[in-house]
Amino acid sequence: MRIFIAILLLFSILISDSLAQSKKVREKYFEDAEYFFKREEYQEALYQYKRAMGTDSSNALLNYKIGETYLQIPGQETKAIPYLELASENVAFDVKFNDFEEQTAPLHTLFYLGNAYRLANEPQKALEVYALFT
Repeated sequence: MRIFIAILLLFSILISDSLAQSKKVREKYFEDAEYFFKREEYQEALYQYKRAMGTDSSNALLNYKIGETYLQIPGQETKAIPYLELASENVAFDVKFNDFEEQTAPLHTLFYLGNAYRLANEPQKALEVYALFT
């Protein structure tokens, strides 16, 4: 029984360490994405934002940033819609844009979602979202 408990304890320590490293790696991807976005290297920024998201698609800020990045890439603007829709479910006024820990998206998410709908030739949806933004 002691061996089983020791193995279980060791296993839990290894998993928690692995998760902590994974978070640090994802945070580095986020920082890289921010760097590439500022340099207007949107394809690379998109790649890094998606790596930062990993399997956690519930982070509103990352969904916002991916959507905003898609809007900057000619011919791929409509791919922003699902990301901005997810982000728009959790918007706030006081968002820390450069904080990997942030879980909410800025209010401007609605504006960008309206733009994405407009570019996708969905004017009614665009107008509805723009009305929420104002």
